[in-house]
Amino acid sequence: MESINRRLRLFGSKIVFRISRAGCPTYASQAGRLTYARNVGLSGPTPEQVGGRLYAIIALCVLHSALIAAPFPYHLPPLSSASVGAGLATLAEGDDAATVFWNPAGIALMNQMSAQLTVTSFEGSKPASWSVLIANSAHGQASQFGLGFVRRRSSNAGGEFTSFEVLNPLAYRGLRSNIAWGFTPKFVAENYGDNWVYGMKIDLGVSMQTHRKSGMVLAFAMQNAIGSNLRAFQWDTWGGIKSGSEENRLRMYMQVRLDKPFKLDYISENYRIGARLMPSDPIGPEVRAGLIRERGIVQYTAGLGYPMGKKSSLIEYAIIMEPGDKNSFAHFLTYGYHVRAGTPSNPGRMSW
Repeated sequence: MESINRRLRLFGSKIVFRISRAGCPTYASQAGRLTYARNVGLSGPTPEQVGGRLYAIIALCVLHSALIAAPFPYHLPPLSSASVGAGLATLAEGDDAATVFWNPAGIALMNQMSAQLTVTSFEGSKPASWSVLIANSAHGQASQFGLGFVRRRSSNAGGEFTSFEVLNPLAYRGLRSNIAWGFTPKFVAENYGDNWVYGMKIDLGVSMQTHRKSGMVLAFAMQNAIGSNLRAFQWDTWGGIKSGSEENRLRMYMQVRLDKPFKLDYISENYRIGARLMPSDPIGPEVRAGLIRERGIVQYTAGLGYPMGKKSSLIEYAIIMEPGDKNSFAHFLTYGYHVRAGTPSNPGRMSW
């Protein structure tokens, strides 16, 4: 078994990766570009080495995201492929770690521990945005929590910017209540090309489960409702609905941007709709589809999720496409780990 040394030069500094395995792809830099090389004539990796390869790929994705790449539109956050495939309309969903970003109250509707790593690529460019989202909740707990790290290279009306968010949502739901509420303190750093600006923001959210059997959930969230004066992170208000419980194979979503939430005759022109088809086989694929309408632009989404070995591990992929523009597309790749929580009378695979 030979050791392989490869170096990446980023911003004038050398970073050395040592990977002790045979037959694995390696990377090196030449004139500012990453080049690919493969060892030949060596035996393939063992199962233990596959895990090391996965960690190496994740590290390369994170480091590579610091390089120059095409910016994402601001309305397309780097969330889980499950949320993206369903049209980014999962404000009322409580069965996905994306609720850490969308609606802190959604954590209180979960009954599992969920962790997700997502990397994205816009218009075929280098990965520039990523997220790590973790949610921990179980029935029988009054309060739940989550943790999120979101890195964006994005653009809005103010121009292109780079940002980093640390989210720490907290949620509460009474043991006999169908209403959950939560708030998310988050630390934000943004850079429009001149210098970094730091601040704090707070998101607020509420979810109401109107019918347990059908899985009907109504949700309302105010993102960046309180906090520092930042250029990119302004007050954003959303309303959403979900239909479909754990027993239903089909779940439907709708999410609407409420630009004027206190105007009774206001009709929003910015909305998302989506669907998620669960497999009949416990280890079968999940299929998602959706539509996004934002500022008069319509985009279509599609996604696929498939378990890796055990049901708790899942690899997911989603794509966003704009009709009539074959060059406008975005890719989302997510690795997720989910563990269903147990109850005192019916213990699951993990309980708190």
